[in-house]
Amino acid sequence: MKVCLDIEFQDSIVCILGGGKVAYRKTKQFLEAGAKIYIFSLNYDPNFSECKVYKVDHETLIHMLPKAKLAIACTDDPKTNEAFIQKARSYNVLTMSCHKNQNQDTFSTVYIRDKNLMLACDTNGSFPAANKNILNDWKKRLSILKKLRDNLKDRSKCNELLSLNDQHCLFFKEAIHSHKAIIYLLHGNDSLNANCQCTNLINKTNTKFPHCTITTFFLSKKYQDISLETFCELLTSLGIKPHFVLLFWQNGSYVNNAKNTLNKFQYSYQHIQIDPTQFKKDHEVLAMHTKQIKPQNNAVLVSMLDSPFLKAQYPQARFVACLEDQKVIERIVNETNPNF
Repeated sequence: MKVCLDIEFQDSIVCILGGGKVAYRKTKQFLEAGAKIYIFSLNYDPNFSECKVYKVDHETLIHMLPKAKLAIACTDDPKTNEAFIQKARSYNVLTMSCHKNQNQDTFSTVYIRDKNLMLACDTNGSFPAANKNILNDWKKRLSILKKLRDNLKDRSKCNELLSLNDQHCLFFKEAIHSHKAIIYLLHGNDSLNANCQCTNLINKTNTKFPHCTITTFFLSKKYQDISLETFCELLTSLGIKPHFVLLFWQNGSYVNNAKNTLNKFQYSYQHIQIDPTQFKKDHEVLAMHTKQIKPQNNAVLVSMLDSPFLKAQYPQARFVACLEDQKVIERIVNETNPNF
């Protein structure tokens, strides 16, 4: 089993066999780390003219191996690479190869480093183009988490930040500047359409309340990143004053439990109820997750958001997602009344 190590290469010797594009990338990487590069190749990539390396003959390269910290095989010939790897290993030197399965000891990763952070990523060759994007995403996320942590009044809540999804990370980052937030509570799911519908509601609300930070929060545990109570604790610790809007058909367990939590924190809230019968035509039978019927052709299936689960239960029904209806969104935004 391999272990990831962060090794210092300042003033260390690195021996490289080969002078192509891969060898150039490795050379550039270890020069930036402060290593002294000894390299041999019959032909060098033109970019090597910019590199301060020791170009030596093959015999001198082999002679330098016992003094090296790392040996890298970068030729086009797997057999030549393997012979170089085995020679370096005989001197207990760490090895790396541009070809797989050559008994090399180390594998290079894509990394990002600054004074406070070192991130490395390797997809083991399955998707190398993604490595940099993965690192950039994590660096951005960690910078947001650091900002949130530094603004926490209660540092015991630091661990809770790690559970936040990207949407809520960005929400808290913006809310610590606006100090005011509107949060729509929903029974939802993580389908692409549902997320788009939530984003549309957020954007529409933001036009009316530009000085507030807006987000949605799903009360169904399956789609929560953290519990509502933990979410409220973070709002308090970050000094954010929220107003909650419950979007549910009726008072039920989700609504009652949410109200109990919000009352505990003395947060303002309201319940906006949508009449599902407004979407039913005269000849249709209404179906909902709160009002289930036997599947039939003349049913209209009404849901607050897109719901692949309900669609699968009523494949013949006409489906309506309320938050795709502009009049419904306008009504919700108009009735949203934050009590700050």
